[in-house]
Amino acid sequence: MRFHFDIVQKNVYEIDLSIARHVRGQGLGSVLLQQGVQALSQEYVQRPLLVKGIVHSTNTASSKAFVRAGFQECDSISAMLNFITAHNARAFCLSVD
Repeated sequence: MRFHFDIVQKNVYEIDLSIARHVRGQGLGSVLLQQGVQALSQEYVQRPLLVKGIVHSTNTASSKAFVRAGFQECDSISAMLNFITAHNARAFCLSVD
């Protein structure tokens, strides 16, 4: 799991998560997403933040993991719109106070 800091929007992070093939389908994705966001908000950020993730539209398992972790589908982040459109992807966002 990696978090990428947005240098323009100081409170926005993009999450990048990959699960090893041999342990996929066990519910680890949503648990790791929750724990990662919790660690980020407690350890590194002293203000409200927005965590966003991009998932290919055919990757239903990843989409479900983001939703189970509390993320909601969003499509209004302008910097991501061109990528989402070009790559047939979905964006998920989670706001942490």
